[in-house]
Amino acid sequence: MKIIILVQSVEAERYPELVKTQQETWDSIKHPDVTVLYYYPITTTKRGVDGNRLYVGGTEDFSYSFINTIRAFREIMMMEWDFIFKTDNSSYVNVEELVKILSTKPISGFYGGHLHPEITPTKFLEGVGYAISRDVATHLIDVYANMPTHRMGLEDRWIGSLLTDKFEWDTTMEICDYYKLTGSIPTSHLYCCKNNHPDAIKFDDEIRAMHAIHKQLTA
Repeated sequence: MKIIILVQSVEAERYPELVKTQQETWDSIKHPDVTVLYYYPITTTKRGVDGNRLYVGGTEDFSYSFINTIRAFREIMMMEWDFIFKTDNSSYVNVEELVKILSTKPISGFYGGHLHPEITPTKFLEGVGYAISRDVATHLIDVYANMPTHRMGLEDRWIGSLLTDKFEWDTTMEICDYYKLTGSIPTSHLYCCKNNHPDAIKFDDEIRAMHAIHKQLTA
């Protein structure tokens, strides 16, 4: 079983500091069956994989996140993998635990993650971390190619909409929200490191959380 972790990334603001922290913490622990790629929109003609970066074209505006994500899926279709695990720059991935969980999942027809609690007309799995199998990625790429011009919006909502009634969803891959913890850090495949408290210092809290989680998990 092979997994590609796709980390949605941008160069704006202090996001490069988050990428650096991810690479110093969870992404410093390599696994033979896991490839980590940070995918970036870029306005030049550069495309494809360059080291641990994947350039997909487009723009960094959040309204293009669906477009950029589908382009990332399309760029890696020639690589060897069974699952994509998509996450973002404010997440800590426990790679060993992720491998353990996905090794128990079907390698076809799979869309798994944490069901977003927001009440909307369309349900979707949270974009902070979800997994899809190769055939599901192929389906999304094919549907995207035949969509009308309106493709703007957040990728997790779009993907939930496009996969509604198409596959049986696995909603058992729960996410640990670091800043909602009241006790010790539990074992999880994914930790959300965003702090939504009004006094939170953007990026500093995410960086602090990643280092704290890493320290405990590697002690």
